[in-house]
Order: sequence, then structure tokens, then C-alpha cells
Amino acid sequence: MIIGGDSFVDVMPDETELLSLFESLDIYDNVFEQDSIVDYWKCNSGSLSKYVWSVIDSTLDLNASPSKLPTLPLERYRLISKEEVNESSSKRDTFLCVSREQLLDAKISRAKLLSLTNSPKPVWHFEVEPESPVHYSPGDAFGFFVENDSRLVSSLLERLKINDTWYVEDTKSVPPVTLEVRSALRKQFDLYSPPKKSFLLLLSEFCENDREKRALVLLSSDVGRDTYRSLFIRGRVSLLNILVTFPSCQPPLQRVLDCLPFLAPRYYSASSCYEPCGRKIDFVFSLVHYPIFEGKKWMRRGHATGVFDRICSQLEKWSTHDLRVTMFHRPSLYFHPPDNLQIPYLMICAGTGVAPFRGFIEQRRRDYKNWLSSEDSRVATQEEPVKRTLIAPVYLFFGCRILGEFQEYLDEMESDLSSLPDSKLFVCYSRENGNEKYVQDLLKKHAEQVSNLMFSHPSSCIYVCGDGANMAKGVQESLIDIMNEQIFGNREDAKNFMKELSDEKRYVQDIWFWG
Repeated sequence: MIIGGDSFVDVMPDETELLSLFESLDIYDNVFEQDSIVDYWKCNSGSLSKYVWSVIDSTLDLNASPSKLPTLPLERYRLISKEEVNESSSKRDTFLCVSREQLLDAKISRAKLLSLTNSPKPVWHFEVEPESPVHYSPGDAFGFFVENDSRLVSSLLERLKINDTWYVEDTKSVPPVTLEVRSALRKQFDLYSPPKKSFLLLLSEFCENDREKRALVLLSSDVGRDTYRSLFIRGRVSLLNILVTFPSCQPPLQRVLDCLPFLAPRYYSASSCYEPCGRKIDFVFSLVHYPIFEGKKWMRRGHATGVFDRICSQLEKWSTHDLRVTMFHRPSLYFHPPDNLQIPYLMICAGTGVAPFRGFIEQRRRDYKNWLSSEDSRVATQEEPVKRTLIAPVYLFFGCRILGEFQEYLDEMESDLSSLPDSKLFVCYSRENGNEKYVQDLLKKHAEQVSNLMFSHPSSCIYVCGDGANMAKGVQESLIDIMNEQIFGNREDAKNFMKELSDEKRYVQDIWFWG
């Protein structure tokens, strides 16, 4: 997705209030402290620097000798003036390797809040319309490119004493690829990710202050391993934080770029089903907050979801504007519903993991509707028992946080499932009173129905979507318990059964892990 803090100026010049809101898409350093947002970017960068130094001083002996220093990154980029850009250098707006044939220009046409108003974790449904139709299947994902905030880029250039007239050349490309320096920082490089140790060692070489130099060297060495993890892995201190914290450090921009990873696309599963006569594709996401620093009540907004949240909150109010994204289709290999209506399957998810299953259910409803109008249906439905053997049920087990969340999705999916023979929706709420807080608890409550469905057909399937660190593990343990208690009477046999399902691509997971 190529969207940034100043990308909306041309499309809404007359709406001052909306423009100022879009220009405030700075999500780089918004943090929570004691349940209120503190904007480090505008007023508190000094506090973060003081905290970083307090950690360094309390955990590192700056007189210690460094050990196991990393290798410095190789030189790849060089700065050239506009006059030096020649015909042998290919000018582009990005270095990114996704081919232009794969990229889709799309309009964000609608946004709808699925969580309760003023929820600390907003959940949004949004719709995009590519310029040309995209034939996708339920379970497929799309990659979005999200630009860096323009003011972050401006501050970085100012801090490094670089103006906009320079170009960046990638010397490893054949022919060399050249980008305007601001475009490179906006669209190409990840300015939010924690720096590698080799980056810190490189920065130390450009420090005039001896104390800052020694701190960076030790942080890059094995001696500073624990402090490095505390600040950069768990604390998520990023590039501009470092340059503010170490003011004597003045590295050349080209060497900084040698250390930065490319911006990675953010992937979202389609929450809709392909419509031959339409172009609309639905998605759902929740605003992500990452904790920064142990012992502090500080949270940083996720880069992509932070931008999406700001866009959707305004698009819901002003729906007529032409807001566009750049995306590409990433088909799934195995995470697709069976085409055969005789095959039953379970769908298990929590939160925004419901996205692909909304498409699964819609596809099943359409297939069933087509079957009802077919000759096979007219023969089969003469006797109800025959019909029930031909159309297998599907179950959706869905975990939400609170009542009212995802209500529009729940109403829609419950209606679709009620039109399918013996199909059901099971819902639990983790923040409400009740015995079943999580989806794995809900599975155990309906253990008999789960096991009956799984053993009603030799090709029955289980699909799981959501958090891989907690939910997916809990679901797998619950399924093993259910198979043990209901079928095998032996936990080892139950484990082997689940492994067989996985090997046969009948137990398929679409899961993610938060960094």
C-alpha cells in the first residue's frame, strides 16, 4: 500500500479539517502511558533518550572490552546529484522486486467499524476496488505496501543533513537503479524495525563523543547482548530514536541505507468471496499495539494497522474521496474450502482470524444455492435423508472479546449458515462472564459434535486462523483432548491422528505471530 502522511493533499484541498486529520497520520512514536496517549514524536523524544541512557548506564560497564563484534555491512548504495543521474541508470519510484504486472491499483471504497465506539482496539472492515477484476479464492491473501510517514522522513533527512535534491543509486542492480532520496526513504526502506548489531557498530564509527561511541560498540558486541535485547528487541528502539539518543553520531546516509531492510508488504486475508460481476474485495483488521520497554506502560502502534486505522476512521465520515492503495494478490496453496459439498469441515478462529471464513461460508452458500437449482438436487431432495447425506454441515467456532464486536459479521454469517443443512455458528467472548472464555474452551464444550463431524466423512477438514503463539496452540491441544476422550481413549493416538490430518492437508492453519 503506498499511502503516507501527505498523500491526500491533491484529492481534498478544500476540506481543511479532513486534511489536517490526514496530515496527522504520524504513528511513528505514539505511545500509551498510564492509559493515555503520549506523543513522543512531538514533545517527548528527550524522555525516551533519557530512558535509553538510564538502561545503558545501569546494565553496561562502558569501560568493558567488547567481544564478538559483528561484520560491518557491505557498501551497496551511493548518493548522487541530479546532474549525475545518467541514461545508464534506470530511474524508478521503487527498488521493490514485485513486478509491475503483479501490482494492483485499487480504491478504498468503504470502511465500517466492527468494534464498539471508543474501543481501545478498533476493528475495521474495509473494501477496496481494483481497477481490473482479480480472480481470487476464499483463503487467499493480498499484500499491501504502506509508506513511511512523510514527517519521519523529513526529520531523518534533517538529522542527517541531507536535502531533497540528492538521488540514491543501487549499485548492485543491473543496470543501476536510481531513486530520489525522499522517495527511497518513503517507499523503500523500513525505518521502524529494530537495528541489527552490525548497524550499531557502523554508527559507532561516526560518533564524535567517546561515551556514545563506546556504548554503541558494546551494544553491538556479545558483552551488551542483554541490554541490546532489552532496548532494541523488546523495547523496539528504532533508527530515529538512536540518532536522537546519540546526537554526536553523524553517519552518511548511504551507509545508513546499507543497514536498512526493505519495507515488507503487509498481508491481509480477503474476507469476501470472488464475484464474477464485481471488483470489490473485503478485508478486516484490528489496530495493533506493541509494548515498548519492560516495566513501562508504553505501547507503540503498528505501522500498517496504525495507518489503516487513521484512514478508515476518516473514510467512514467522508466516504466520497478517492483514496487509493497499491496491492498484489498472493494465492494460498492449501487454505481453501473443499469444492465438494459432501465434505464437512470445521472453521476455528478468534478476532480478525474470521476474515477468510467469511469468504468460506459465502462460497459454500453459493455452491449450495447452485446445487439446489441443479438436476442432482431435484433427484436427491425427493427424500430428505438422501439430501442430508449429499450436503455435509460446516461449523464455525469464533472467539470475540466482548458482546457487540463483529456483530455485523456475526449476523451475516449466522444467516448464511442457517441456510446450509445442519451448519452452525458457535461464539464465545473472552471479556464477558461465562465458562467458555476462549475458542478452545468452546470446542471442548461441543466435543461430541466436533468429533462426530470429523468422523462423518473420510475427507473432513479443519481450518484454523488467528494468533499462532497462543490461540492456535490452544486449539490444537483442545482438539487432541477431544479426539482422545471421544474417539481413541489414548492421547498418543489422538496426537498421531492430528498429525495425519496435517500431513494430508486436512488440518490447515493460517496463523501469524506478533513480533
